[in-house]
Amino acid sequence: MKWTQIPLGPLQTNCYVVSNGQDCIIFDPGEEPQKIIQYIQTKNLKPLAILLTHAHFDHIGALDAIREHYGIPAYIHEKEAKWLLDPALNGSQNWFPENPMRMKPADHILANEQELTIGGFTFEVFETPDIHQGVFRIM
Repeated sequence: MKWTQIPLGPLQTNCYVVSNGQDCIIFDPGEEPQKIIQYIQTKNLKPLAILLTHAHFDHIGALDAIREHYGIPAYIHEKEAKWLLDPALNGSQNWFPENPMRMKPADHILANEQELTIGGFTFEVFETPDIHQGVFRIM
């Protein structure tokens, strides 16, 4: 298993690509979808899903572009699912009032702490209120 940190956007928020062989999972695609796509193409990876630790604007900016480019699902905790649709909740209204972010709804809503398997990846999902809603531990 390998992971790569990719700082993105004006805040240089970390996106992570976790790979196992050619399959990969993308965490928090904050901005610059072309940078994420270029990395994935360069490494000849096949994305299986996008996991969001939380839905602040700097973690979701490239969500729809990446999801549509690869035709993959997005996962988020139920407490922040509405944030994808609401610029006031995701914070983009304050940072980018001329172009607030409204993403498509997540494909999968995580409600409980659980074990999550996507392809050959298995994660333990933890709710971490007051820090971020979802934390994933790779098993």
